[in-house]
Amino acid sequence: VWADDGSGFLEPALQHGRVGAFAIPYSGYLVSITRFMAAIATTVPLRLAAFVLGAGSALVVCLLAGLVYLSMRGHIPSRGLRFALAAVMVLIPAVGMEVDANAANLHWYLDFAAVWVLLARPPGWGERLVGAAICFIAAASDPLVALLLPLAAIRLVAVRNRRDSIAVATLLAGLAVQLPFILGFHTGAAVHPSTVDLSQVFAGRVLLPMLAGDTIGQHLW
Repeated sequence: VWADDGSGFLEPALQHGRVGAFAIPYSGYLVSITRFMAAIATTVPLRLAAFVLGAGSALVVCLLAGLVYLSMRGHIPSRGLRFALAAVMVLIPAVGMEVDANAANLHWYLDFAAVWVLLARPPGWGERLVGAAICFIAAASDPLVALLLPLAAIRLVAVRNRRDSIAVATLLAGLAVQLPFILGFHTGAAVHPSTVDLSQVFAGRVLLPMLAGDTIGQHLW
């Protein structure tokens, strides 16, 4: 079991129950998608928990990439180009070994999928409801989804049909669920990284893995 998947999520699900663990914040916010994955992992023998978390996380990412592929069709007519862009979401080297097939980091993929859901005009209720669910889960898993509020506001202005605004409503609902946990979070001594610190972290954790892959990038770093 990789990193926080075990100590941060699987262990609380075993100790506090599948439902009780959902109300436990992690670093000051809810990570609902990971709590859900951990809850599933507790339904199988413990020796299979790593497989459920790893393979299940990979499956979730692939399904999100499929939704992104569908959501792009109103903006990118070419099926080949849409497939290539959706494939990058799954295969991008920058995710490396820390994010890839890791339940604790699924919220990053949800954030990306939520962007395309807010840009999409789905033709039917099925895809519309799936997109709305993704927006809610994304917001209930990562408060940084609040950065998408300007895009959500533009969507409300651009669309005239209320049924096309359901994704915005669920996004707001997810953030509303997050808010009490964020406001109630207290940390210790504040850390104020400098611009140099941030630049070094970005270079070592994002740029190098993006250009050279995680393994070679870490050796270069």
